[in-house]
Amino acid sequence: MPARASAGPAAVPIDSAAFARLMAPLGPFEPAPALAVGVSGGVDSVVLLALAIEWARARGGLVLALCVDHGLRPAARAEAARVVALAARLGAQALVLTRPDPPPPAALQAEARAFRLRALLDACAGHGVLHLLLAHHQGDQAETVLQRLARGSGPDGLAAMAPVTLRPQARILRPFLGLPKAALIATAQARGLDWDEDPSNANPAFERVRWRQALPDLGRLGLSAPALARVAARAGHERSARAERLGRALAWMVTDAGPGWLRLARAALPSPSDAPFRTDDRVAALAWAAASLAGRAWSADPRALLPLLAAPPAPGHAVARAGCLWRAEGADHLMVCRECRGLERVAHPLRPGQTLVWDGRFRVTVPGPGVAVVGLGHRLPPVTAPALPEALPPLPLRAKLPPLPLRATLPALVADTPDIAPVRRPLLAVPGLGWVNTPALTALWGADMGLEALEATFAPLLPLSPAALRVEAAPDAPYIPR
Repeated sequence: MPARASAGPAAVPIDSAAFARLMAPLGPFEPAPALAVGVSGGVDSVVLLALAIEWARARGGLVLALCVDHGLRPAARAEAARVVALAARLGAQALVLTRPDPPPPAALQAEARAFRLRALLDACAGHGVLHLLLAHHQGDQAETVLQRLARGSGPDGLAAMAPVTLRPQARILRPFLGLPKAALIATAQARGLDWDEDPSNANPAFERVRWRQALPDLGRLGLSAPALARVAARAGHERSARAERLGRALAWMVTDAGPGWLRLARAALPSPSDAPFRTDDRVAALAWAAASLAGRAWSADPRALLPLLAAPPAPGHAVARAGCLWRAEGADHLMVCRECRGLERVAHPLRPGQTLVWDGRFRVTVPGPGVAVVGLGHRLPPVTAPALPEALPPLPLRAKLPPLPLRATLPALVADTPDIAPVRRPLLAVPGLGWVNTPALTALWGADMGLEALEATFAPLLPLSPAALRVEAAPDAPYIPR
């Protein structure tokens, strides 16, 4: 891996003790921690791999190096092979994750980054690794802030990348966010590490590269990478404080909850008679929760909920807003869950032991082959809402089944028979309803299989609350925004 950059005279290499200090605030970690490191072969990720291996080894843990080959450049395969060789030399296992089809030409870099992150997270889930380390540094953070400033982002956007991000598959950790790239180059040189330079990182056809090239001039005007990183840090503190407020606001309104649904007290909802109606934290909290229930990665626009809150549905009626169904239960409650509209009709095959984040909401894992997952509503024949209970399989006696509107959006396990439409495939299990076709699974896998062998856990891309949600009865006193 030929090196093609210099650190500069003032850069100080990162040693093991310094890296341990960088990792300390990113915990907690389990005993003998297992880490995954996204490694492109560039200097940033090569240094992160070397330091992470030392850190994990000192704690009895291990590291899995993950390299994504998009197939976009002829040299990519050789670069991935060098990553595998470097990982082996440093004492880690490595996997190369390949893309089955090229990304679309439009927004090439952004789409490639999104695919890379999905592939890395899915690999973590498939190998039981809880922590994914990425090598974003201070310069990357500054570029992100500039991009978002240009788009008019508010505090949430200007907070840019967080040191710790929770995803259903793993925790994303970025220990280098406060460090300049020069420190990483100095570390690589001090350790005798070679790396590759991706020519696309200097191609001004890409927006991020143009901002990178503009940073030296901006720095002379005071908008240096450290200054922009401080903007992100301050916005991050504001984002955290706001998350705490929204968590409290959501807890105030929720009276009951389950995997994929919430029940809200109508008396606790904001209304136009409240002075700060449009900017009420409760509106923003509901927009966040709706996005989580709908399987989206970003909060919904709070403005989309204003008509609903101004005129909630009458008892027994429902409206669709922000990807969710809002159904009035009597005069006192609203039940919120994902709406059926937009639910993917494709049945996704599952490999044994593979964890799939389905519909952005559920982690699905099966122990054997021959199974695919699809929305229950697409496995059932078309029915009207009143006839839906009769179309569902016989359900076991359970203390608490999910609300009826949610059931059609639950993941259903069907036979993996691509030549047969999902609606005609044998239904094997609906874990969310506690229903399993034990004879069919036993015949398929050659062993007595029940629900305990399957996993379909509600783990949305966006956490249900920006902060920890404590569900308790809504108090009688009026909500007073802080």
